[in-house]
Formats: sequence, C-alpha cells, structure tokens
Amino acid sequence: MPVYHDEKRNTYYISASYTVRKGVYKKLVRRGFKKKKDAVRMERILMANIEDNVRKINNMSMILDDLWNDYSEYMKLTEWKEKTTTTNTNKYEKHIKPVFGQRNVLQIEKKEIVDFHTKLINQGLCKSTVNGIHSVFSGLYTYINDVYDIDYHPLSKVGFIKCNQEDKKKEFVILETEDFVRFVDAVEDTKMKLIFRTFYSTGLRISELQNLKWTDFKKKSLCIHKVTKSKNSYRIVPIDQELNELLTEFKQKCSKEDTYTSDAYIFFGKSFQKKIPDYVIRDVLEKALDDCGLKRMTPHDFRHTFVSLLIDAGYDDTTIAEVIGDSVSTVRTVYAHMLPKRRKSITEFIDNCVPKINISV
Repeated sequence: MPVYHDEKRNTYYISASYTVRKGVYKKLVRRGFKKKKDAVRMERILMANIEDNVRKINNMSMILDDLWNDYSEYMKLTEWKEKTTTTNTNKYEKHIKPVFGQRNVLQIEKKEIVDFHTKLINQGLCKSTVNGIHSVFSGLYTYINDVYDIDYHPLSKVGFIKCNQEDKKKEFVILETEDFVRFVDAVEDTKMKLIFRTFYSTGLRISELQNLKWTDFKKKSLCIHKVTKSKNSYRIVPIDQELNELLTEFKQKCSKEDTYTSDAYIFFGKSFQKKIPDYVIRDVLEKALDDCGLKRMTPHDFRHTFVSLLIDAGYDDTTIAEVIGDSVSTVRTVYAHMLPKRRKSITEFIDNCVPKINISV
C-alpha cells in the first residue's frame, strides 16, 4: 500500500485499492500523518487487517441463516426495542428464511430479489407490507457489509417497491357477524379465542390489548392507562356481559397456577409476566382465516369492524371517538366511507317521523 507526501498540507497519506473478492475492489485512503514512518506503520497494520478480513470472508460459508443469528445478537447487544426485534425476526422467519435461508449471501442476485417481491405480492401482501419485509432484508445486508466488509448489497440496487397514493390506501376488511363466529370456531386455543373476542367487541389497538393486566379488568370494563397513540388513548372501555363472564372465568383458571400474580398480563406470552408477542396473534389470525376461507385481515381490522358496528347502530362520531380512544377528526376522516350509510339512515328516519302536511308551493 503506497505512502504519499501531501505537499499542500506537508503531511503523508496512504492510498491504495485492494480486492475484496473476485471482481470486487475497494479503495482505502488515510490522511494526516505528520511523519512518513507513522504512515508506513499504519500501512502495515491496515494491510494485515485487510488480508485477515479477506481470508475470513473466503473461509466463511456466508450462509444467510448463520448471519441472521449474528444480526439477532447484534440487535440485542445494541438494545433495539423488543417489539422491533420481535417484528423483524417474525418477518425473517416467515418470509425471508424459507426462500433464502440456506443461500450464500454473495450469490443472491438482483433478479431473485425482484422475483421475491413479485411472489409476495401474488400471495396477497400489500406493497407497504412487502417493503417492510424488504427493509428487514436490506438491514441484514447492511450489517453484513459493515461487519465483514464484503461490499455486496443486491437489496439496495433493487430498492423498494414504488407506491402511489392508491397503493397507500389500505382496504378495510369488515368481518360480518356470521363470519366472525366461523373464525372463532376455527381458533383452537382458548386464550386466542378470548383475544379475538376482545378485539371484536372493544375495538382495542393490538398494543393496548397486549398491555392489559388483570388490574385493568374491572366489572364490565377495561382500563386503558398506557398512552399508545395519543392522549385520547387513556379511557375506560365498556365490555358486554358475555365477555365479562368469559374473562372472569379465564382469570379464575389462571389464578390456580403457581406463577400467577394479581398484576399478571391478561393475554400473557411465555409466562404471566410476559405479554403476548404481535407475531403470535398474527400467525393464529392468518391460519384461522385460511382454514375458514375468509379474506386476509390484520388485527387492526377488528377495530374497523367494531367502529362499523357502532356506526350502523347509530352512534355519533363523538361517542365513537371516546370509546375507541381517538379524535373526532380522525373518526370523520378514517371512517368517512362508512358515514354516508349513517346519513342515509337519518334521512329515512326523518321521512318516517316527520308528519306529512299539504303545502302548495
């Protein structure tokens, strides 16, 4: 690696190109050495490190699954949020691993990434969801490039799928009553049945449901005391008699376990002190929907379903906003497509209740 003299600054610098692997070259420059011997000493150190890294890369299998395990440890080490780590892992395990898990990262080509995007779209995933999976995959490659200095990133060359305004408008899935009964019957686990029953009749956000503890369960109500979206999130959510009885019975069953405590999570994960992860809820939801032959939906679509029930029942937007923990303006904006039915019912009501009189105009 040659050492040069910078006449303008009267310092020495190192500049050279080196081979990362066949057909891939990188340039390295280090400036600001006051003495030539310091530059020469650094040149020897850098050359040794480069040769060591290249040797490691050539000797490694560079299998994606192995590198994902390293990346997972890196996420824990750098204290990523638990929810982010869990979400990324779920996307990798469910979508990326089955296709590329046993592949060498240096052999995955751009065309394969494009085909992967197409496959996900054909499976019924929306473009924003596909871009989310792409982001996780791309993050893994960025990590590999930084740590192993391989300078190979097919994801960055392909880029994200372009979304126009229509693509960004997610279609609401409203679950009809009879379909919901079919769906719940297809869910095997009692706790999971209760989760979807709670979603359906309360309109809770998934994060609100996850954070529920038995201390939040009062007679015929659930207390949402953790702000997840806005200050409107804090509220008392009324629940129906049947759900109240089901939760009471479930609490009695849980309380018989030795590890149960009064402040345990209602919908726990691996233990009463761990809340249930997103991916568990989503996986059970997708499987049950497929078993029933129903349209794919997300946990948040239960919230839309609940709001549609309130609108059909004739509740005004202010009341709906209070119940679901949102602003009136959001209700009017997000559910504007449902409100015309309400306006129509008001017109029909006026037609029926206003007395008919004879007026000549």
